[in-house]
Amino acid sequence: MAQTRPLEISKTHWLFQTKLAKPQFRNSRLVYTSTSPFGIDEAEAWQLSWDAIQIVDKELRHASDLLADGSSRVFQAVGVVGADSAAALTDHIQVTDWKPLPTEVRVSDVPHLARMLGGQGLYSDWYIPVRELIQNAADAIEARVAVDDDFSLEDGQIKIRIKKEGGGLALLSVEDNGIGMSETTLTGALLDFGFSFWKSEAAREEFPGLQWRFKNPRGRYGIGFFPVFMWSDNVQVCTRRHTEGTASARILEFKSGLGRRPIVRPAKPSETSAKYNTRVTIVFDESKIVAMSRKTSRPRYLEYEVLLEKKQPASSKIDWANSLKEICGTLPMRTVLDAGGKTRAVNLAKWKSAKKNQFQSFFFPNTDKRTDQIHKRYGETMFEVKGDNGEIVGRAYMCPNLFQRYSPDSKVLVYERGIYVGRTSIPNVFGVLEGTAENAARDRFSAPNIQSDKDWVARESEELFKVAKDIGERVQCQEALLGVGTFNQKEVMFIKNRMLCSLDDVCEQLLREDDVVIVMDKIERSSELRYEVPKVETINAIIGKSVASNRLFFLTNMECEFDMDMRLPDWLSANTDTPFGVVLSRLVENLGGKSELDAVEREKSSYVRDMEVVATIRKRR
Repeated sequence: MAQTRPLEISKTHWLFQTKLAKPQFRNSRLVYTSTSPFGIDEAEAWQLSWDAIQIVDKELRHASDLLADGSSRVFQAVGVVGADSAAALTDHIQVTDWKPLPTEVRVSDVPHLARMLGGQGLYSDWYIPVRELIQNAADAIEARVAVDDDFSLEDGQIKIRIKKEGGGLALLSVEDNGIGMSETTLTGALLDFGFSFWKSEAAREEFPGLQWRFKNPRGRYGIGFFPVFMWSDNVQVCTRRHTEGTASARILEFKSGLGRRPIVRPAKPSETSAKYNTRVTIVFDESKIVAMSRKTSRPRYLEYEVLLEKKQPASSKIDWANSLKEICGTLPMRTVLDAGGKTRAVNLAKWKSAKKNQFQSFFFPNTDKRTDQIHKRYGETMFEVKGDNGEIVGRAYMCPNLFQRYSPDSKVLVYERGIYVGRTSIPNVFGVLEGTAENAARDRFSAPNIQSDKDWVARESEELFKVAKDIGERVQCQEALLGVGTFNQKEVMFIKNRMLCSLDDVCEQLLREDDVVIVMDKIERSSELRYEVPKVETINAIIGKSVASNRLFFLTNMECEFDMDMRLPDWLSANTDTPFGVVLSRLVENLGGKSELDAVEREKSSYVRDMEVVATIRKRR
């Protein structure tokens, strides 16, 4: 095995040397020719001959410069014809059925690239290559819609194919029937790292009017093609412009990644199809990608398995269907996966108007039966989320975490024009939002604040309790609502005088009483001091032998701002616009408005040194 690679290199050297004829001298330069054209299988030998010719040319030029002072005789030859241009060299060292590219991969604007990436590694998640290819395909389809009057978004299709190749290898291809690429774009803009074709002069010349009609491409950094090399060095791009036939298709081939120059050649009839205009193919080691998926962030569908009481064994393969659903779930054009002899949709194009159960089963499939049943019930509380201007920016519902060991307590997926950019965590909220990626890696984003949509919050606070089955679920619904800064004042939330009460119930009792007592925990952690009204953990508040009739027990934890030096107006002011502030203000209001605060700090019990504050609000005499 150790000798395999050296023998291959030696064979390549031998091949290019045997194909080169003796150089001729013409106009002060050497001219090398080939005895026969280099075929596609001999492309690497041709590239090696070009490397050698560039070395000879460089040495001759340097020698000519050194001898130019007249002190020594100069060489008759001062360079080699074709050394500066791959195209020019093919006039002499010929090729057949393929075409060498003029140079290596380029970076047009290094300072711009450095600013864009912020000096950090660009990508970390295993699925980035396929995400970027799907994004490019989506842009190509929307670009075609912009310039082709006979083509609509409904006509567009992206197909992702996964196929076993044997020997542990797999083939992934992403096809689209979008605008396609000319050979100029294929060998120019595509390979120019940091150069966005959509914003270029080349795009204006090739597709007049495109930039005016297609103003917001997803790919705006010019680096979306290059992540494919995270997976493999064996990459192929087959493309043609949408206005041309399959005979014009060209193939760009990378057989050694970015370490060697790619080649471009005409596509064979078996390599192209009228069903797509661009296809990117990657041949990769499947075990390598599985290993990458374990080291980087998990796809959503695996998180449920990790949280199950019975842990699932580590997966030895990628669940492509569920991964792709997360990656491109809200794309507006048809997107399908072809794998294992099955074709299935991996996006929900009409996600804003889809039925609630369809939306939920697509974005939040549960592997645990109990969790699934709960989500189906509470999924009926799903409502549109609207932005500041009243436009629909998402859909979401609340689901109390009734079995904390079995299910995640939050999942709001964020997409930018159909492509996943991240997730935001709002306790007990599940949904989809439209956001905006803020950097090239798409790991920083902005998204609408669900809590800012007061209508959504208000509707959830009403509808949740129509779904809840019992007192336990109703209390959990209140706890879920506290996560978005509210609660339902008509629903059970307290225990007072041995009875379960809503805030409305408590306030009605206070009309006939003189005071109410609230007990807060004083929590000191390092230099931090905070106060919290703890939820009652036992039923002693109901069946205990001695229960103060004026004490208000909370069924959910509720943080509050407090200081021992505060007077009642200060306490009210410090908790304005918080759930505890709502409770406090209503208690004061129903005690007659003219009330005073008496607060005493004491040890919680003789067994522990933790402190608590007993706050009494009483009518002023």
